[in-house]
Amino acid sequence: MNSNVNWSVTSGLQILSSSNNNITVRRTSSSVTGTSTIEAQVDGQTIRKTISVGVPSSITRLFHVSTFGCTQGEIETFSRGATEYQWSVTGGRITSPVNGTSYTGTSSAILFDPIDSNYGFTIKVRGKNSCGYTPWYTKYIPTNCDPGNGGGTTPL
Repeated sequence: MNSNVNWSVTSGLQILSSSNNNITVRRTSSSVTGTSTIEAQVDGQTIRKTISVGVPSSITRLFHVSTFGCTQGEIETFSRGATEYQWSVTGGRITSPVNGTSYTGTSSAILFDPIDSNYGFTIKVRGKNSCGYTPWYTKYIPTNCDPGNGGGTTPL
């Protein structure tokens, strides 16, 4: 049977060309990011594919929840359209989801310990999807973890 395929796309995408076997699409503007859906209808069946559109949105801030003063805390971020995050810490360490100074994975949040530096540490993070990476978002976070001063807090 030689059936024709009826293609459709969600808003934000435009069909440039199509045949029974292929479709070529593009974003309707450079500000369209995230995910979109392509649908193929043939012989009464619908096949859907969700795709990443554009690089994720740039990271513009970090959210901080202090757990134990200046010794532990959680930092979270958000990048619309990101399927993966890359984290790096200088002057401290990530304690979860890994134990070290860097992490690459699906978690948009890390637990950290600035204990390696009494006066501050630097966090770097960027988002990624199949279309590419966001720029690095970098922030120096001052602390007052000096035991001689009785500890302190970790502000963001």
